[in-house]
Amino acid sequence: MTARSTARRSLKQRLADGEQLRGALLRLPSETLVEMAGVAGLDFVVVDCEHGPADTALLQQHLTAAAARGLDVLVRVGQDEPALALRCLDLGAAGLIHPHVDDAADARRAVAASHYPPLGERGFATYSRAGLFGTVTAADHVAAARETLVVAMVETRRACAGADGIAATEGVDAVLVGPADLAADCGFPEPGVVTGLTARTHQATRANGRAVMTIVPHLEAAQAAKAQGAQLIVYNLAQVLMDTLRSLATPTTPLATANPTHSTAAPPSGTPGTTDTTTALHVPVTQPPSAEPAAPATPPPSAQPATPPPSAQPATPPPSAQPAAPATPSAPDATVPPASPDAPHAPDAPDAPDAPDAPSATFPPAAPHALDAPDATFPPTAPGTSPPPAAQGATIPPDASGTPPAPA
Repeated sequence: MTARSTARRSLKQRLADGEQLRGALLRLPSETLVEMAGVAGLDFVVVDCEHGPADTALLQQHLTAAAARGLDVLVRVGQDEPALALRCLDLGAAGLIHPHVDDAADARRAVAASHYPPLGERGFATYSRAGLFGTVTAADHVAAARETLVVAMVETRRACAGADGIAATEGVDAVLVGPADLAADCGFPEPGVVTGLTARTHQATRANGRAVMTIVPHLEAAQAAKAQGAQLIVYNLAQVLMDTLRSLATPTTPLATANPTHSTAAPPSGTPGTTDTTTALHVPVTQPPSAEPAAPATPPPSAQPATPPPSAQPATPPPSAQPAAPATPSAPDATVPPASPDAPHAPDAPDAPDAPDAPSATFPPAAPHALDAPDATFPPTAPGTSPPPAAQGATIPPDASGTPPAPA
C-alpha cells in the first residue's frame, strides 16, 4: 500500500464501511485498459501475475497508470511466492490475492508475506515507490501498510471444507472461490456440486466478518452476486472483451441489437426500407411509403444542350484576314502584342520565329462569343500612342505591304 499525500480511503476502509466495490481482472501488459477502468469509474483492478506475466517493471507502469486515475491495484501472485509478494507491495499494490490457500496454515503464510511485523514477515523499506522514495517516515509507512488487503483463494474441496478456519485467520480480509480450479479438483462434476461448495464457503466467510470476492463474466452475473451479498465483484475482462468482440462479429446477438438505433432487424412487414451493409451494425433507412421506383428522369427540353444559332457559330474570317488572337486567358500562347506601326514585317519571314503571325503559329479556334469579350488579354497601349483602327478586341498586324486589311 502506497503512503498517500492526499486523504483517500483504502479498499480495506471502504469494505469496513459496507461498500460494494467493482473491479476488473486483467493481465500484463494492459496499461491502456487500466486507465480505461479508472476513467469508467471502477474501484480497482486485479493484475493477474499467476496466470499472466509477472514482470515487475511492467507492473510498475500499470501501478503508475492506475495511480493517475485514483484506481487501486490488487495483484494475484503465484502459490506461496513471498518474494514476488514483497516486490508487488514495494511497488505500491493496494493488496494481494493468494491462490491455493487450502487451510488455516496456508492462510497464515499468506498474511505473513503481506504484512510487516508483528503481524507478518515482510521485509521493511521506505525508499521504494510504496514509501514515496524515502520521503515518508517509518511510522507513516507502517500505518499505510496496515491497509494492505489480503485475499485468500479457496480452490479445492479440502479448502471449502476448511473455509471457516481460513476466514477466521487474523489478517485475512476477503475470500475468493476459484470455480475453475475447484471444478478441476472435483473432477468436473455437475454444476450443482461446485455451486453448493461455493455457497457454503461464502456462508463461512460472512460468518467470520470477511468480505466475499467473486469473479463474474458479465453484468447479469454481477447483479446476481451483488444480490447474494458479495462486496468485491471482479469482471473477467478477457471474457467481457471476447463476448463483446464476438457480438460485433455476429451482430445478431442481443448485445449488438441492444441499441434500437443500431439494429440488424429487418424493417417491419409492409414497410419499404434498405439496410446499410457497409458496417457491422446496420441502420435501417426507411423510404416514404408512397415512394415508387422512379424511372430515370428525362431532362426537360430546356435542359438539353443548346445548339448555338448560326450567328453564334465561330465566324470564318475572310481570306485576307489573319487569324484573330483568342481572348481566352487559358491560352497564353495565343496572346499577340500590338504591332508597332513603324516596324512592319512579313508574317512568313523565316528569320523571325517570334512573329505572332508566322505561318507556323497555330491558333486554337476562337470560343463562341470570344470576340465580344471586353477583357481580352492584350498588353495595354503604350502611353501617348493610339491603338490601330482595327484593334477592337483583337490586334491584326498589317500585311506585307504595310496596309492593314479590311475589317472582317
